[in-house]
Amino acid sequence: MNYSRRSIFITVGASLILLGLIPFQNCGRPSKVSDVTDGGLTAAPAKTRFYFGRNGGIDAIELDHASATVTRLSSATFAGQTVGWLAYDKTSRSVFAADAGSAAKLERFTLDPLTGSLTSVLVKDYLPGIVHLSVVPMQGVFHLFASNYNAGTAGYHTLTDGALNAGQSVSFGATAKTHSSAYDPSRRLLFIATLGLNKIQVFRVNAGTITPAGDIPVDSPRTVVFDEQFDKVYVSTEAYAGNSFIKGYSVTPAGANFTFTEVASMPTSLIGADLKVNHARRYVMATSRESGRQAINGMPVKPDGTLDAARTSFSISLSQVQPRSLEVTDDGDFAVVAMNSSTAENLVVFKMNFDARSQFTGSARIFAQKIGTEGYVCATSVPVK
Repeated sequence: MNYSRRSIFITVGASLILLGLIPFQNCGRPSKVSDVTDGGLTAAPAKTRFYFGRNGGIDAIELDHASATVTRLSSATFAGQTVGWLAYDKTSRSVFAADAGSAAKLERFTLDPLTGSLTSVLVKDYLPGIVHLSVVPMQGVFHLFASNYNAGTAGYHTLTDGALNAGQSVSFGATAKTHSSAYDPSRRLLFIATLGLNKIQVFRVNAGTITPAGDIPVDSPRTVVFDEQFDKVYVSTEAYAGNSFIKGYSVTPAGANFTFTEVASMPTSLIGADLKVNHARRYVMATSRESGRQAINGMPVKPDGTLDAARTSFSISLSQVQPRSLEVTDDGDFAVVAMNSSTAENLVVFKMNFDARSQFTGSARIFAQKIGTEGYVCATSVPVK
């Protein structure tokens, strides 16, 4: 494992205002709840439902944890062209689908808690070419942060009582390859991965404005996640030479500035893709798509989210091509991979095994199936009590 520490100092208060002018509030860290029950505290879910975006629709499966069996659920039709990203909001039990195509639609679905089926309740004209959508609910208002890879732009809108309010956007340039965003509610920071510029752009939300606050240099950042439990920024990189990486950064206020310190780093095979944090087993996991070395990779972290050198990393090999989307169950024991290809199985589920120290000891493939004729470009999951 490669591990290094470095500090990057940035200055807050640049004069250019980039996105919206809507005030944010501080949001506390959510408790672990079952997302389709009454919201009370709960142990590990008995089942998890997974939803996968494709051209023209959304497919779904349900995993029973005790029996390690998978069942197909009903599919839903998408009002746009291609589902570029799915975002689940547990406060409203809604799934948002953003359009990666030119139809430029945003669709909101409600989730049936008994069957897992999706019902369309809202369709709005939105932005085209969306490859990632962050949905931040605050006091009944949904704050939407969208990434457009081809145009190199980021968009910011709010959705209130079914009305999509006029938003603003920022362009990083046609070569920026804007890929994803993540929001830190405690510090009111927005992180945007610009793969083509080799940096994570940082914005600060304060007094009703969003202003640029510097950046974190990272080679080829693709999927950025801010994890509230570990209080860290994690990113998977999409390099095409050398290695891709899973990296983690701490965020420390320093007067009017912030210090971003690299606290975890692990090389993987090339062309990294999706990233998820396995809290139960304390691994940051990401897929990689290098031909012949496709894999799910796991970087061990301590309870504070920094690299855990006492445990080893792991890699689960995949025979399928283009493992783009990754989901991990709340109990930390199952990983689901969706392929952006239909040449073979486009959905694969693994049962992962760990010892008493939460050291990864192996995995077993419990489900592999080609569903339909499309590859999947995104996924989301919902734990069920």
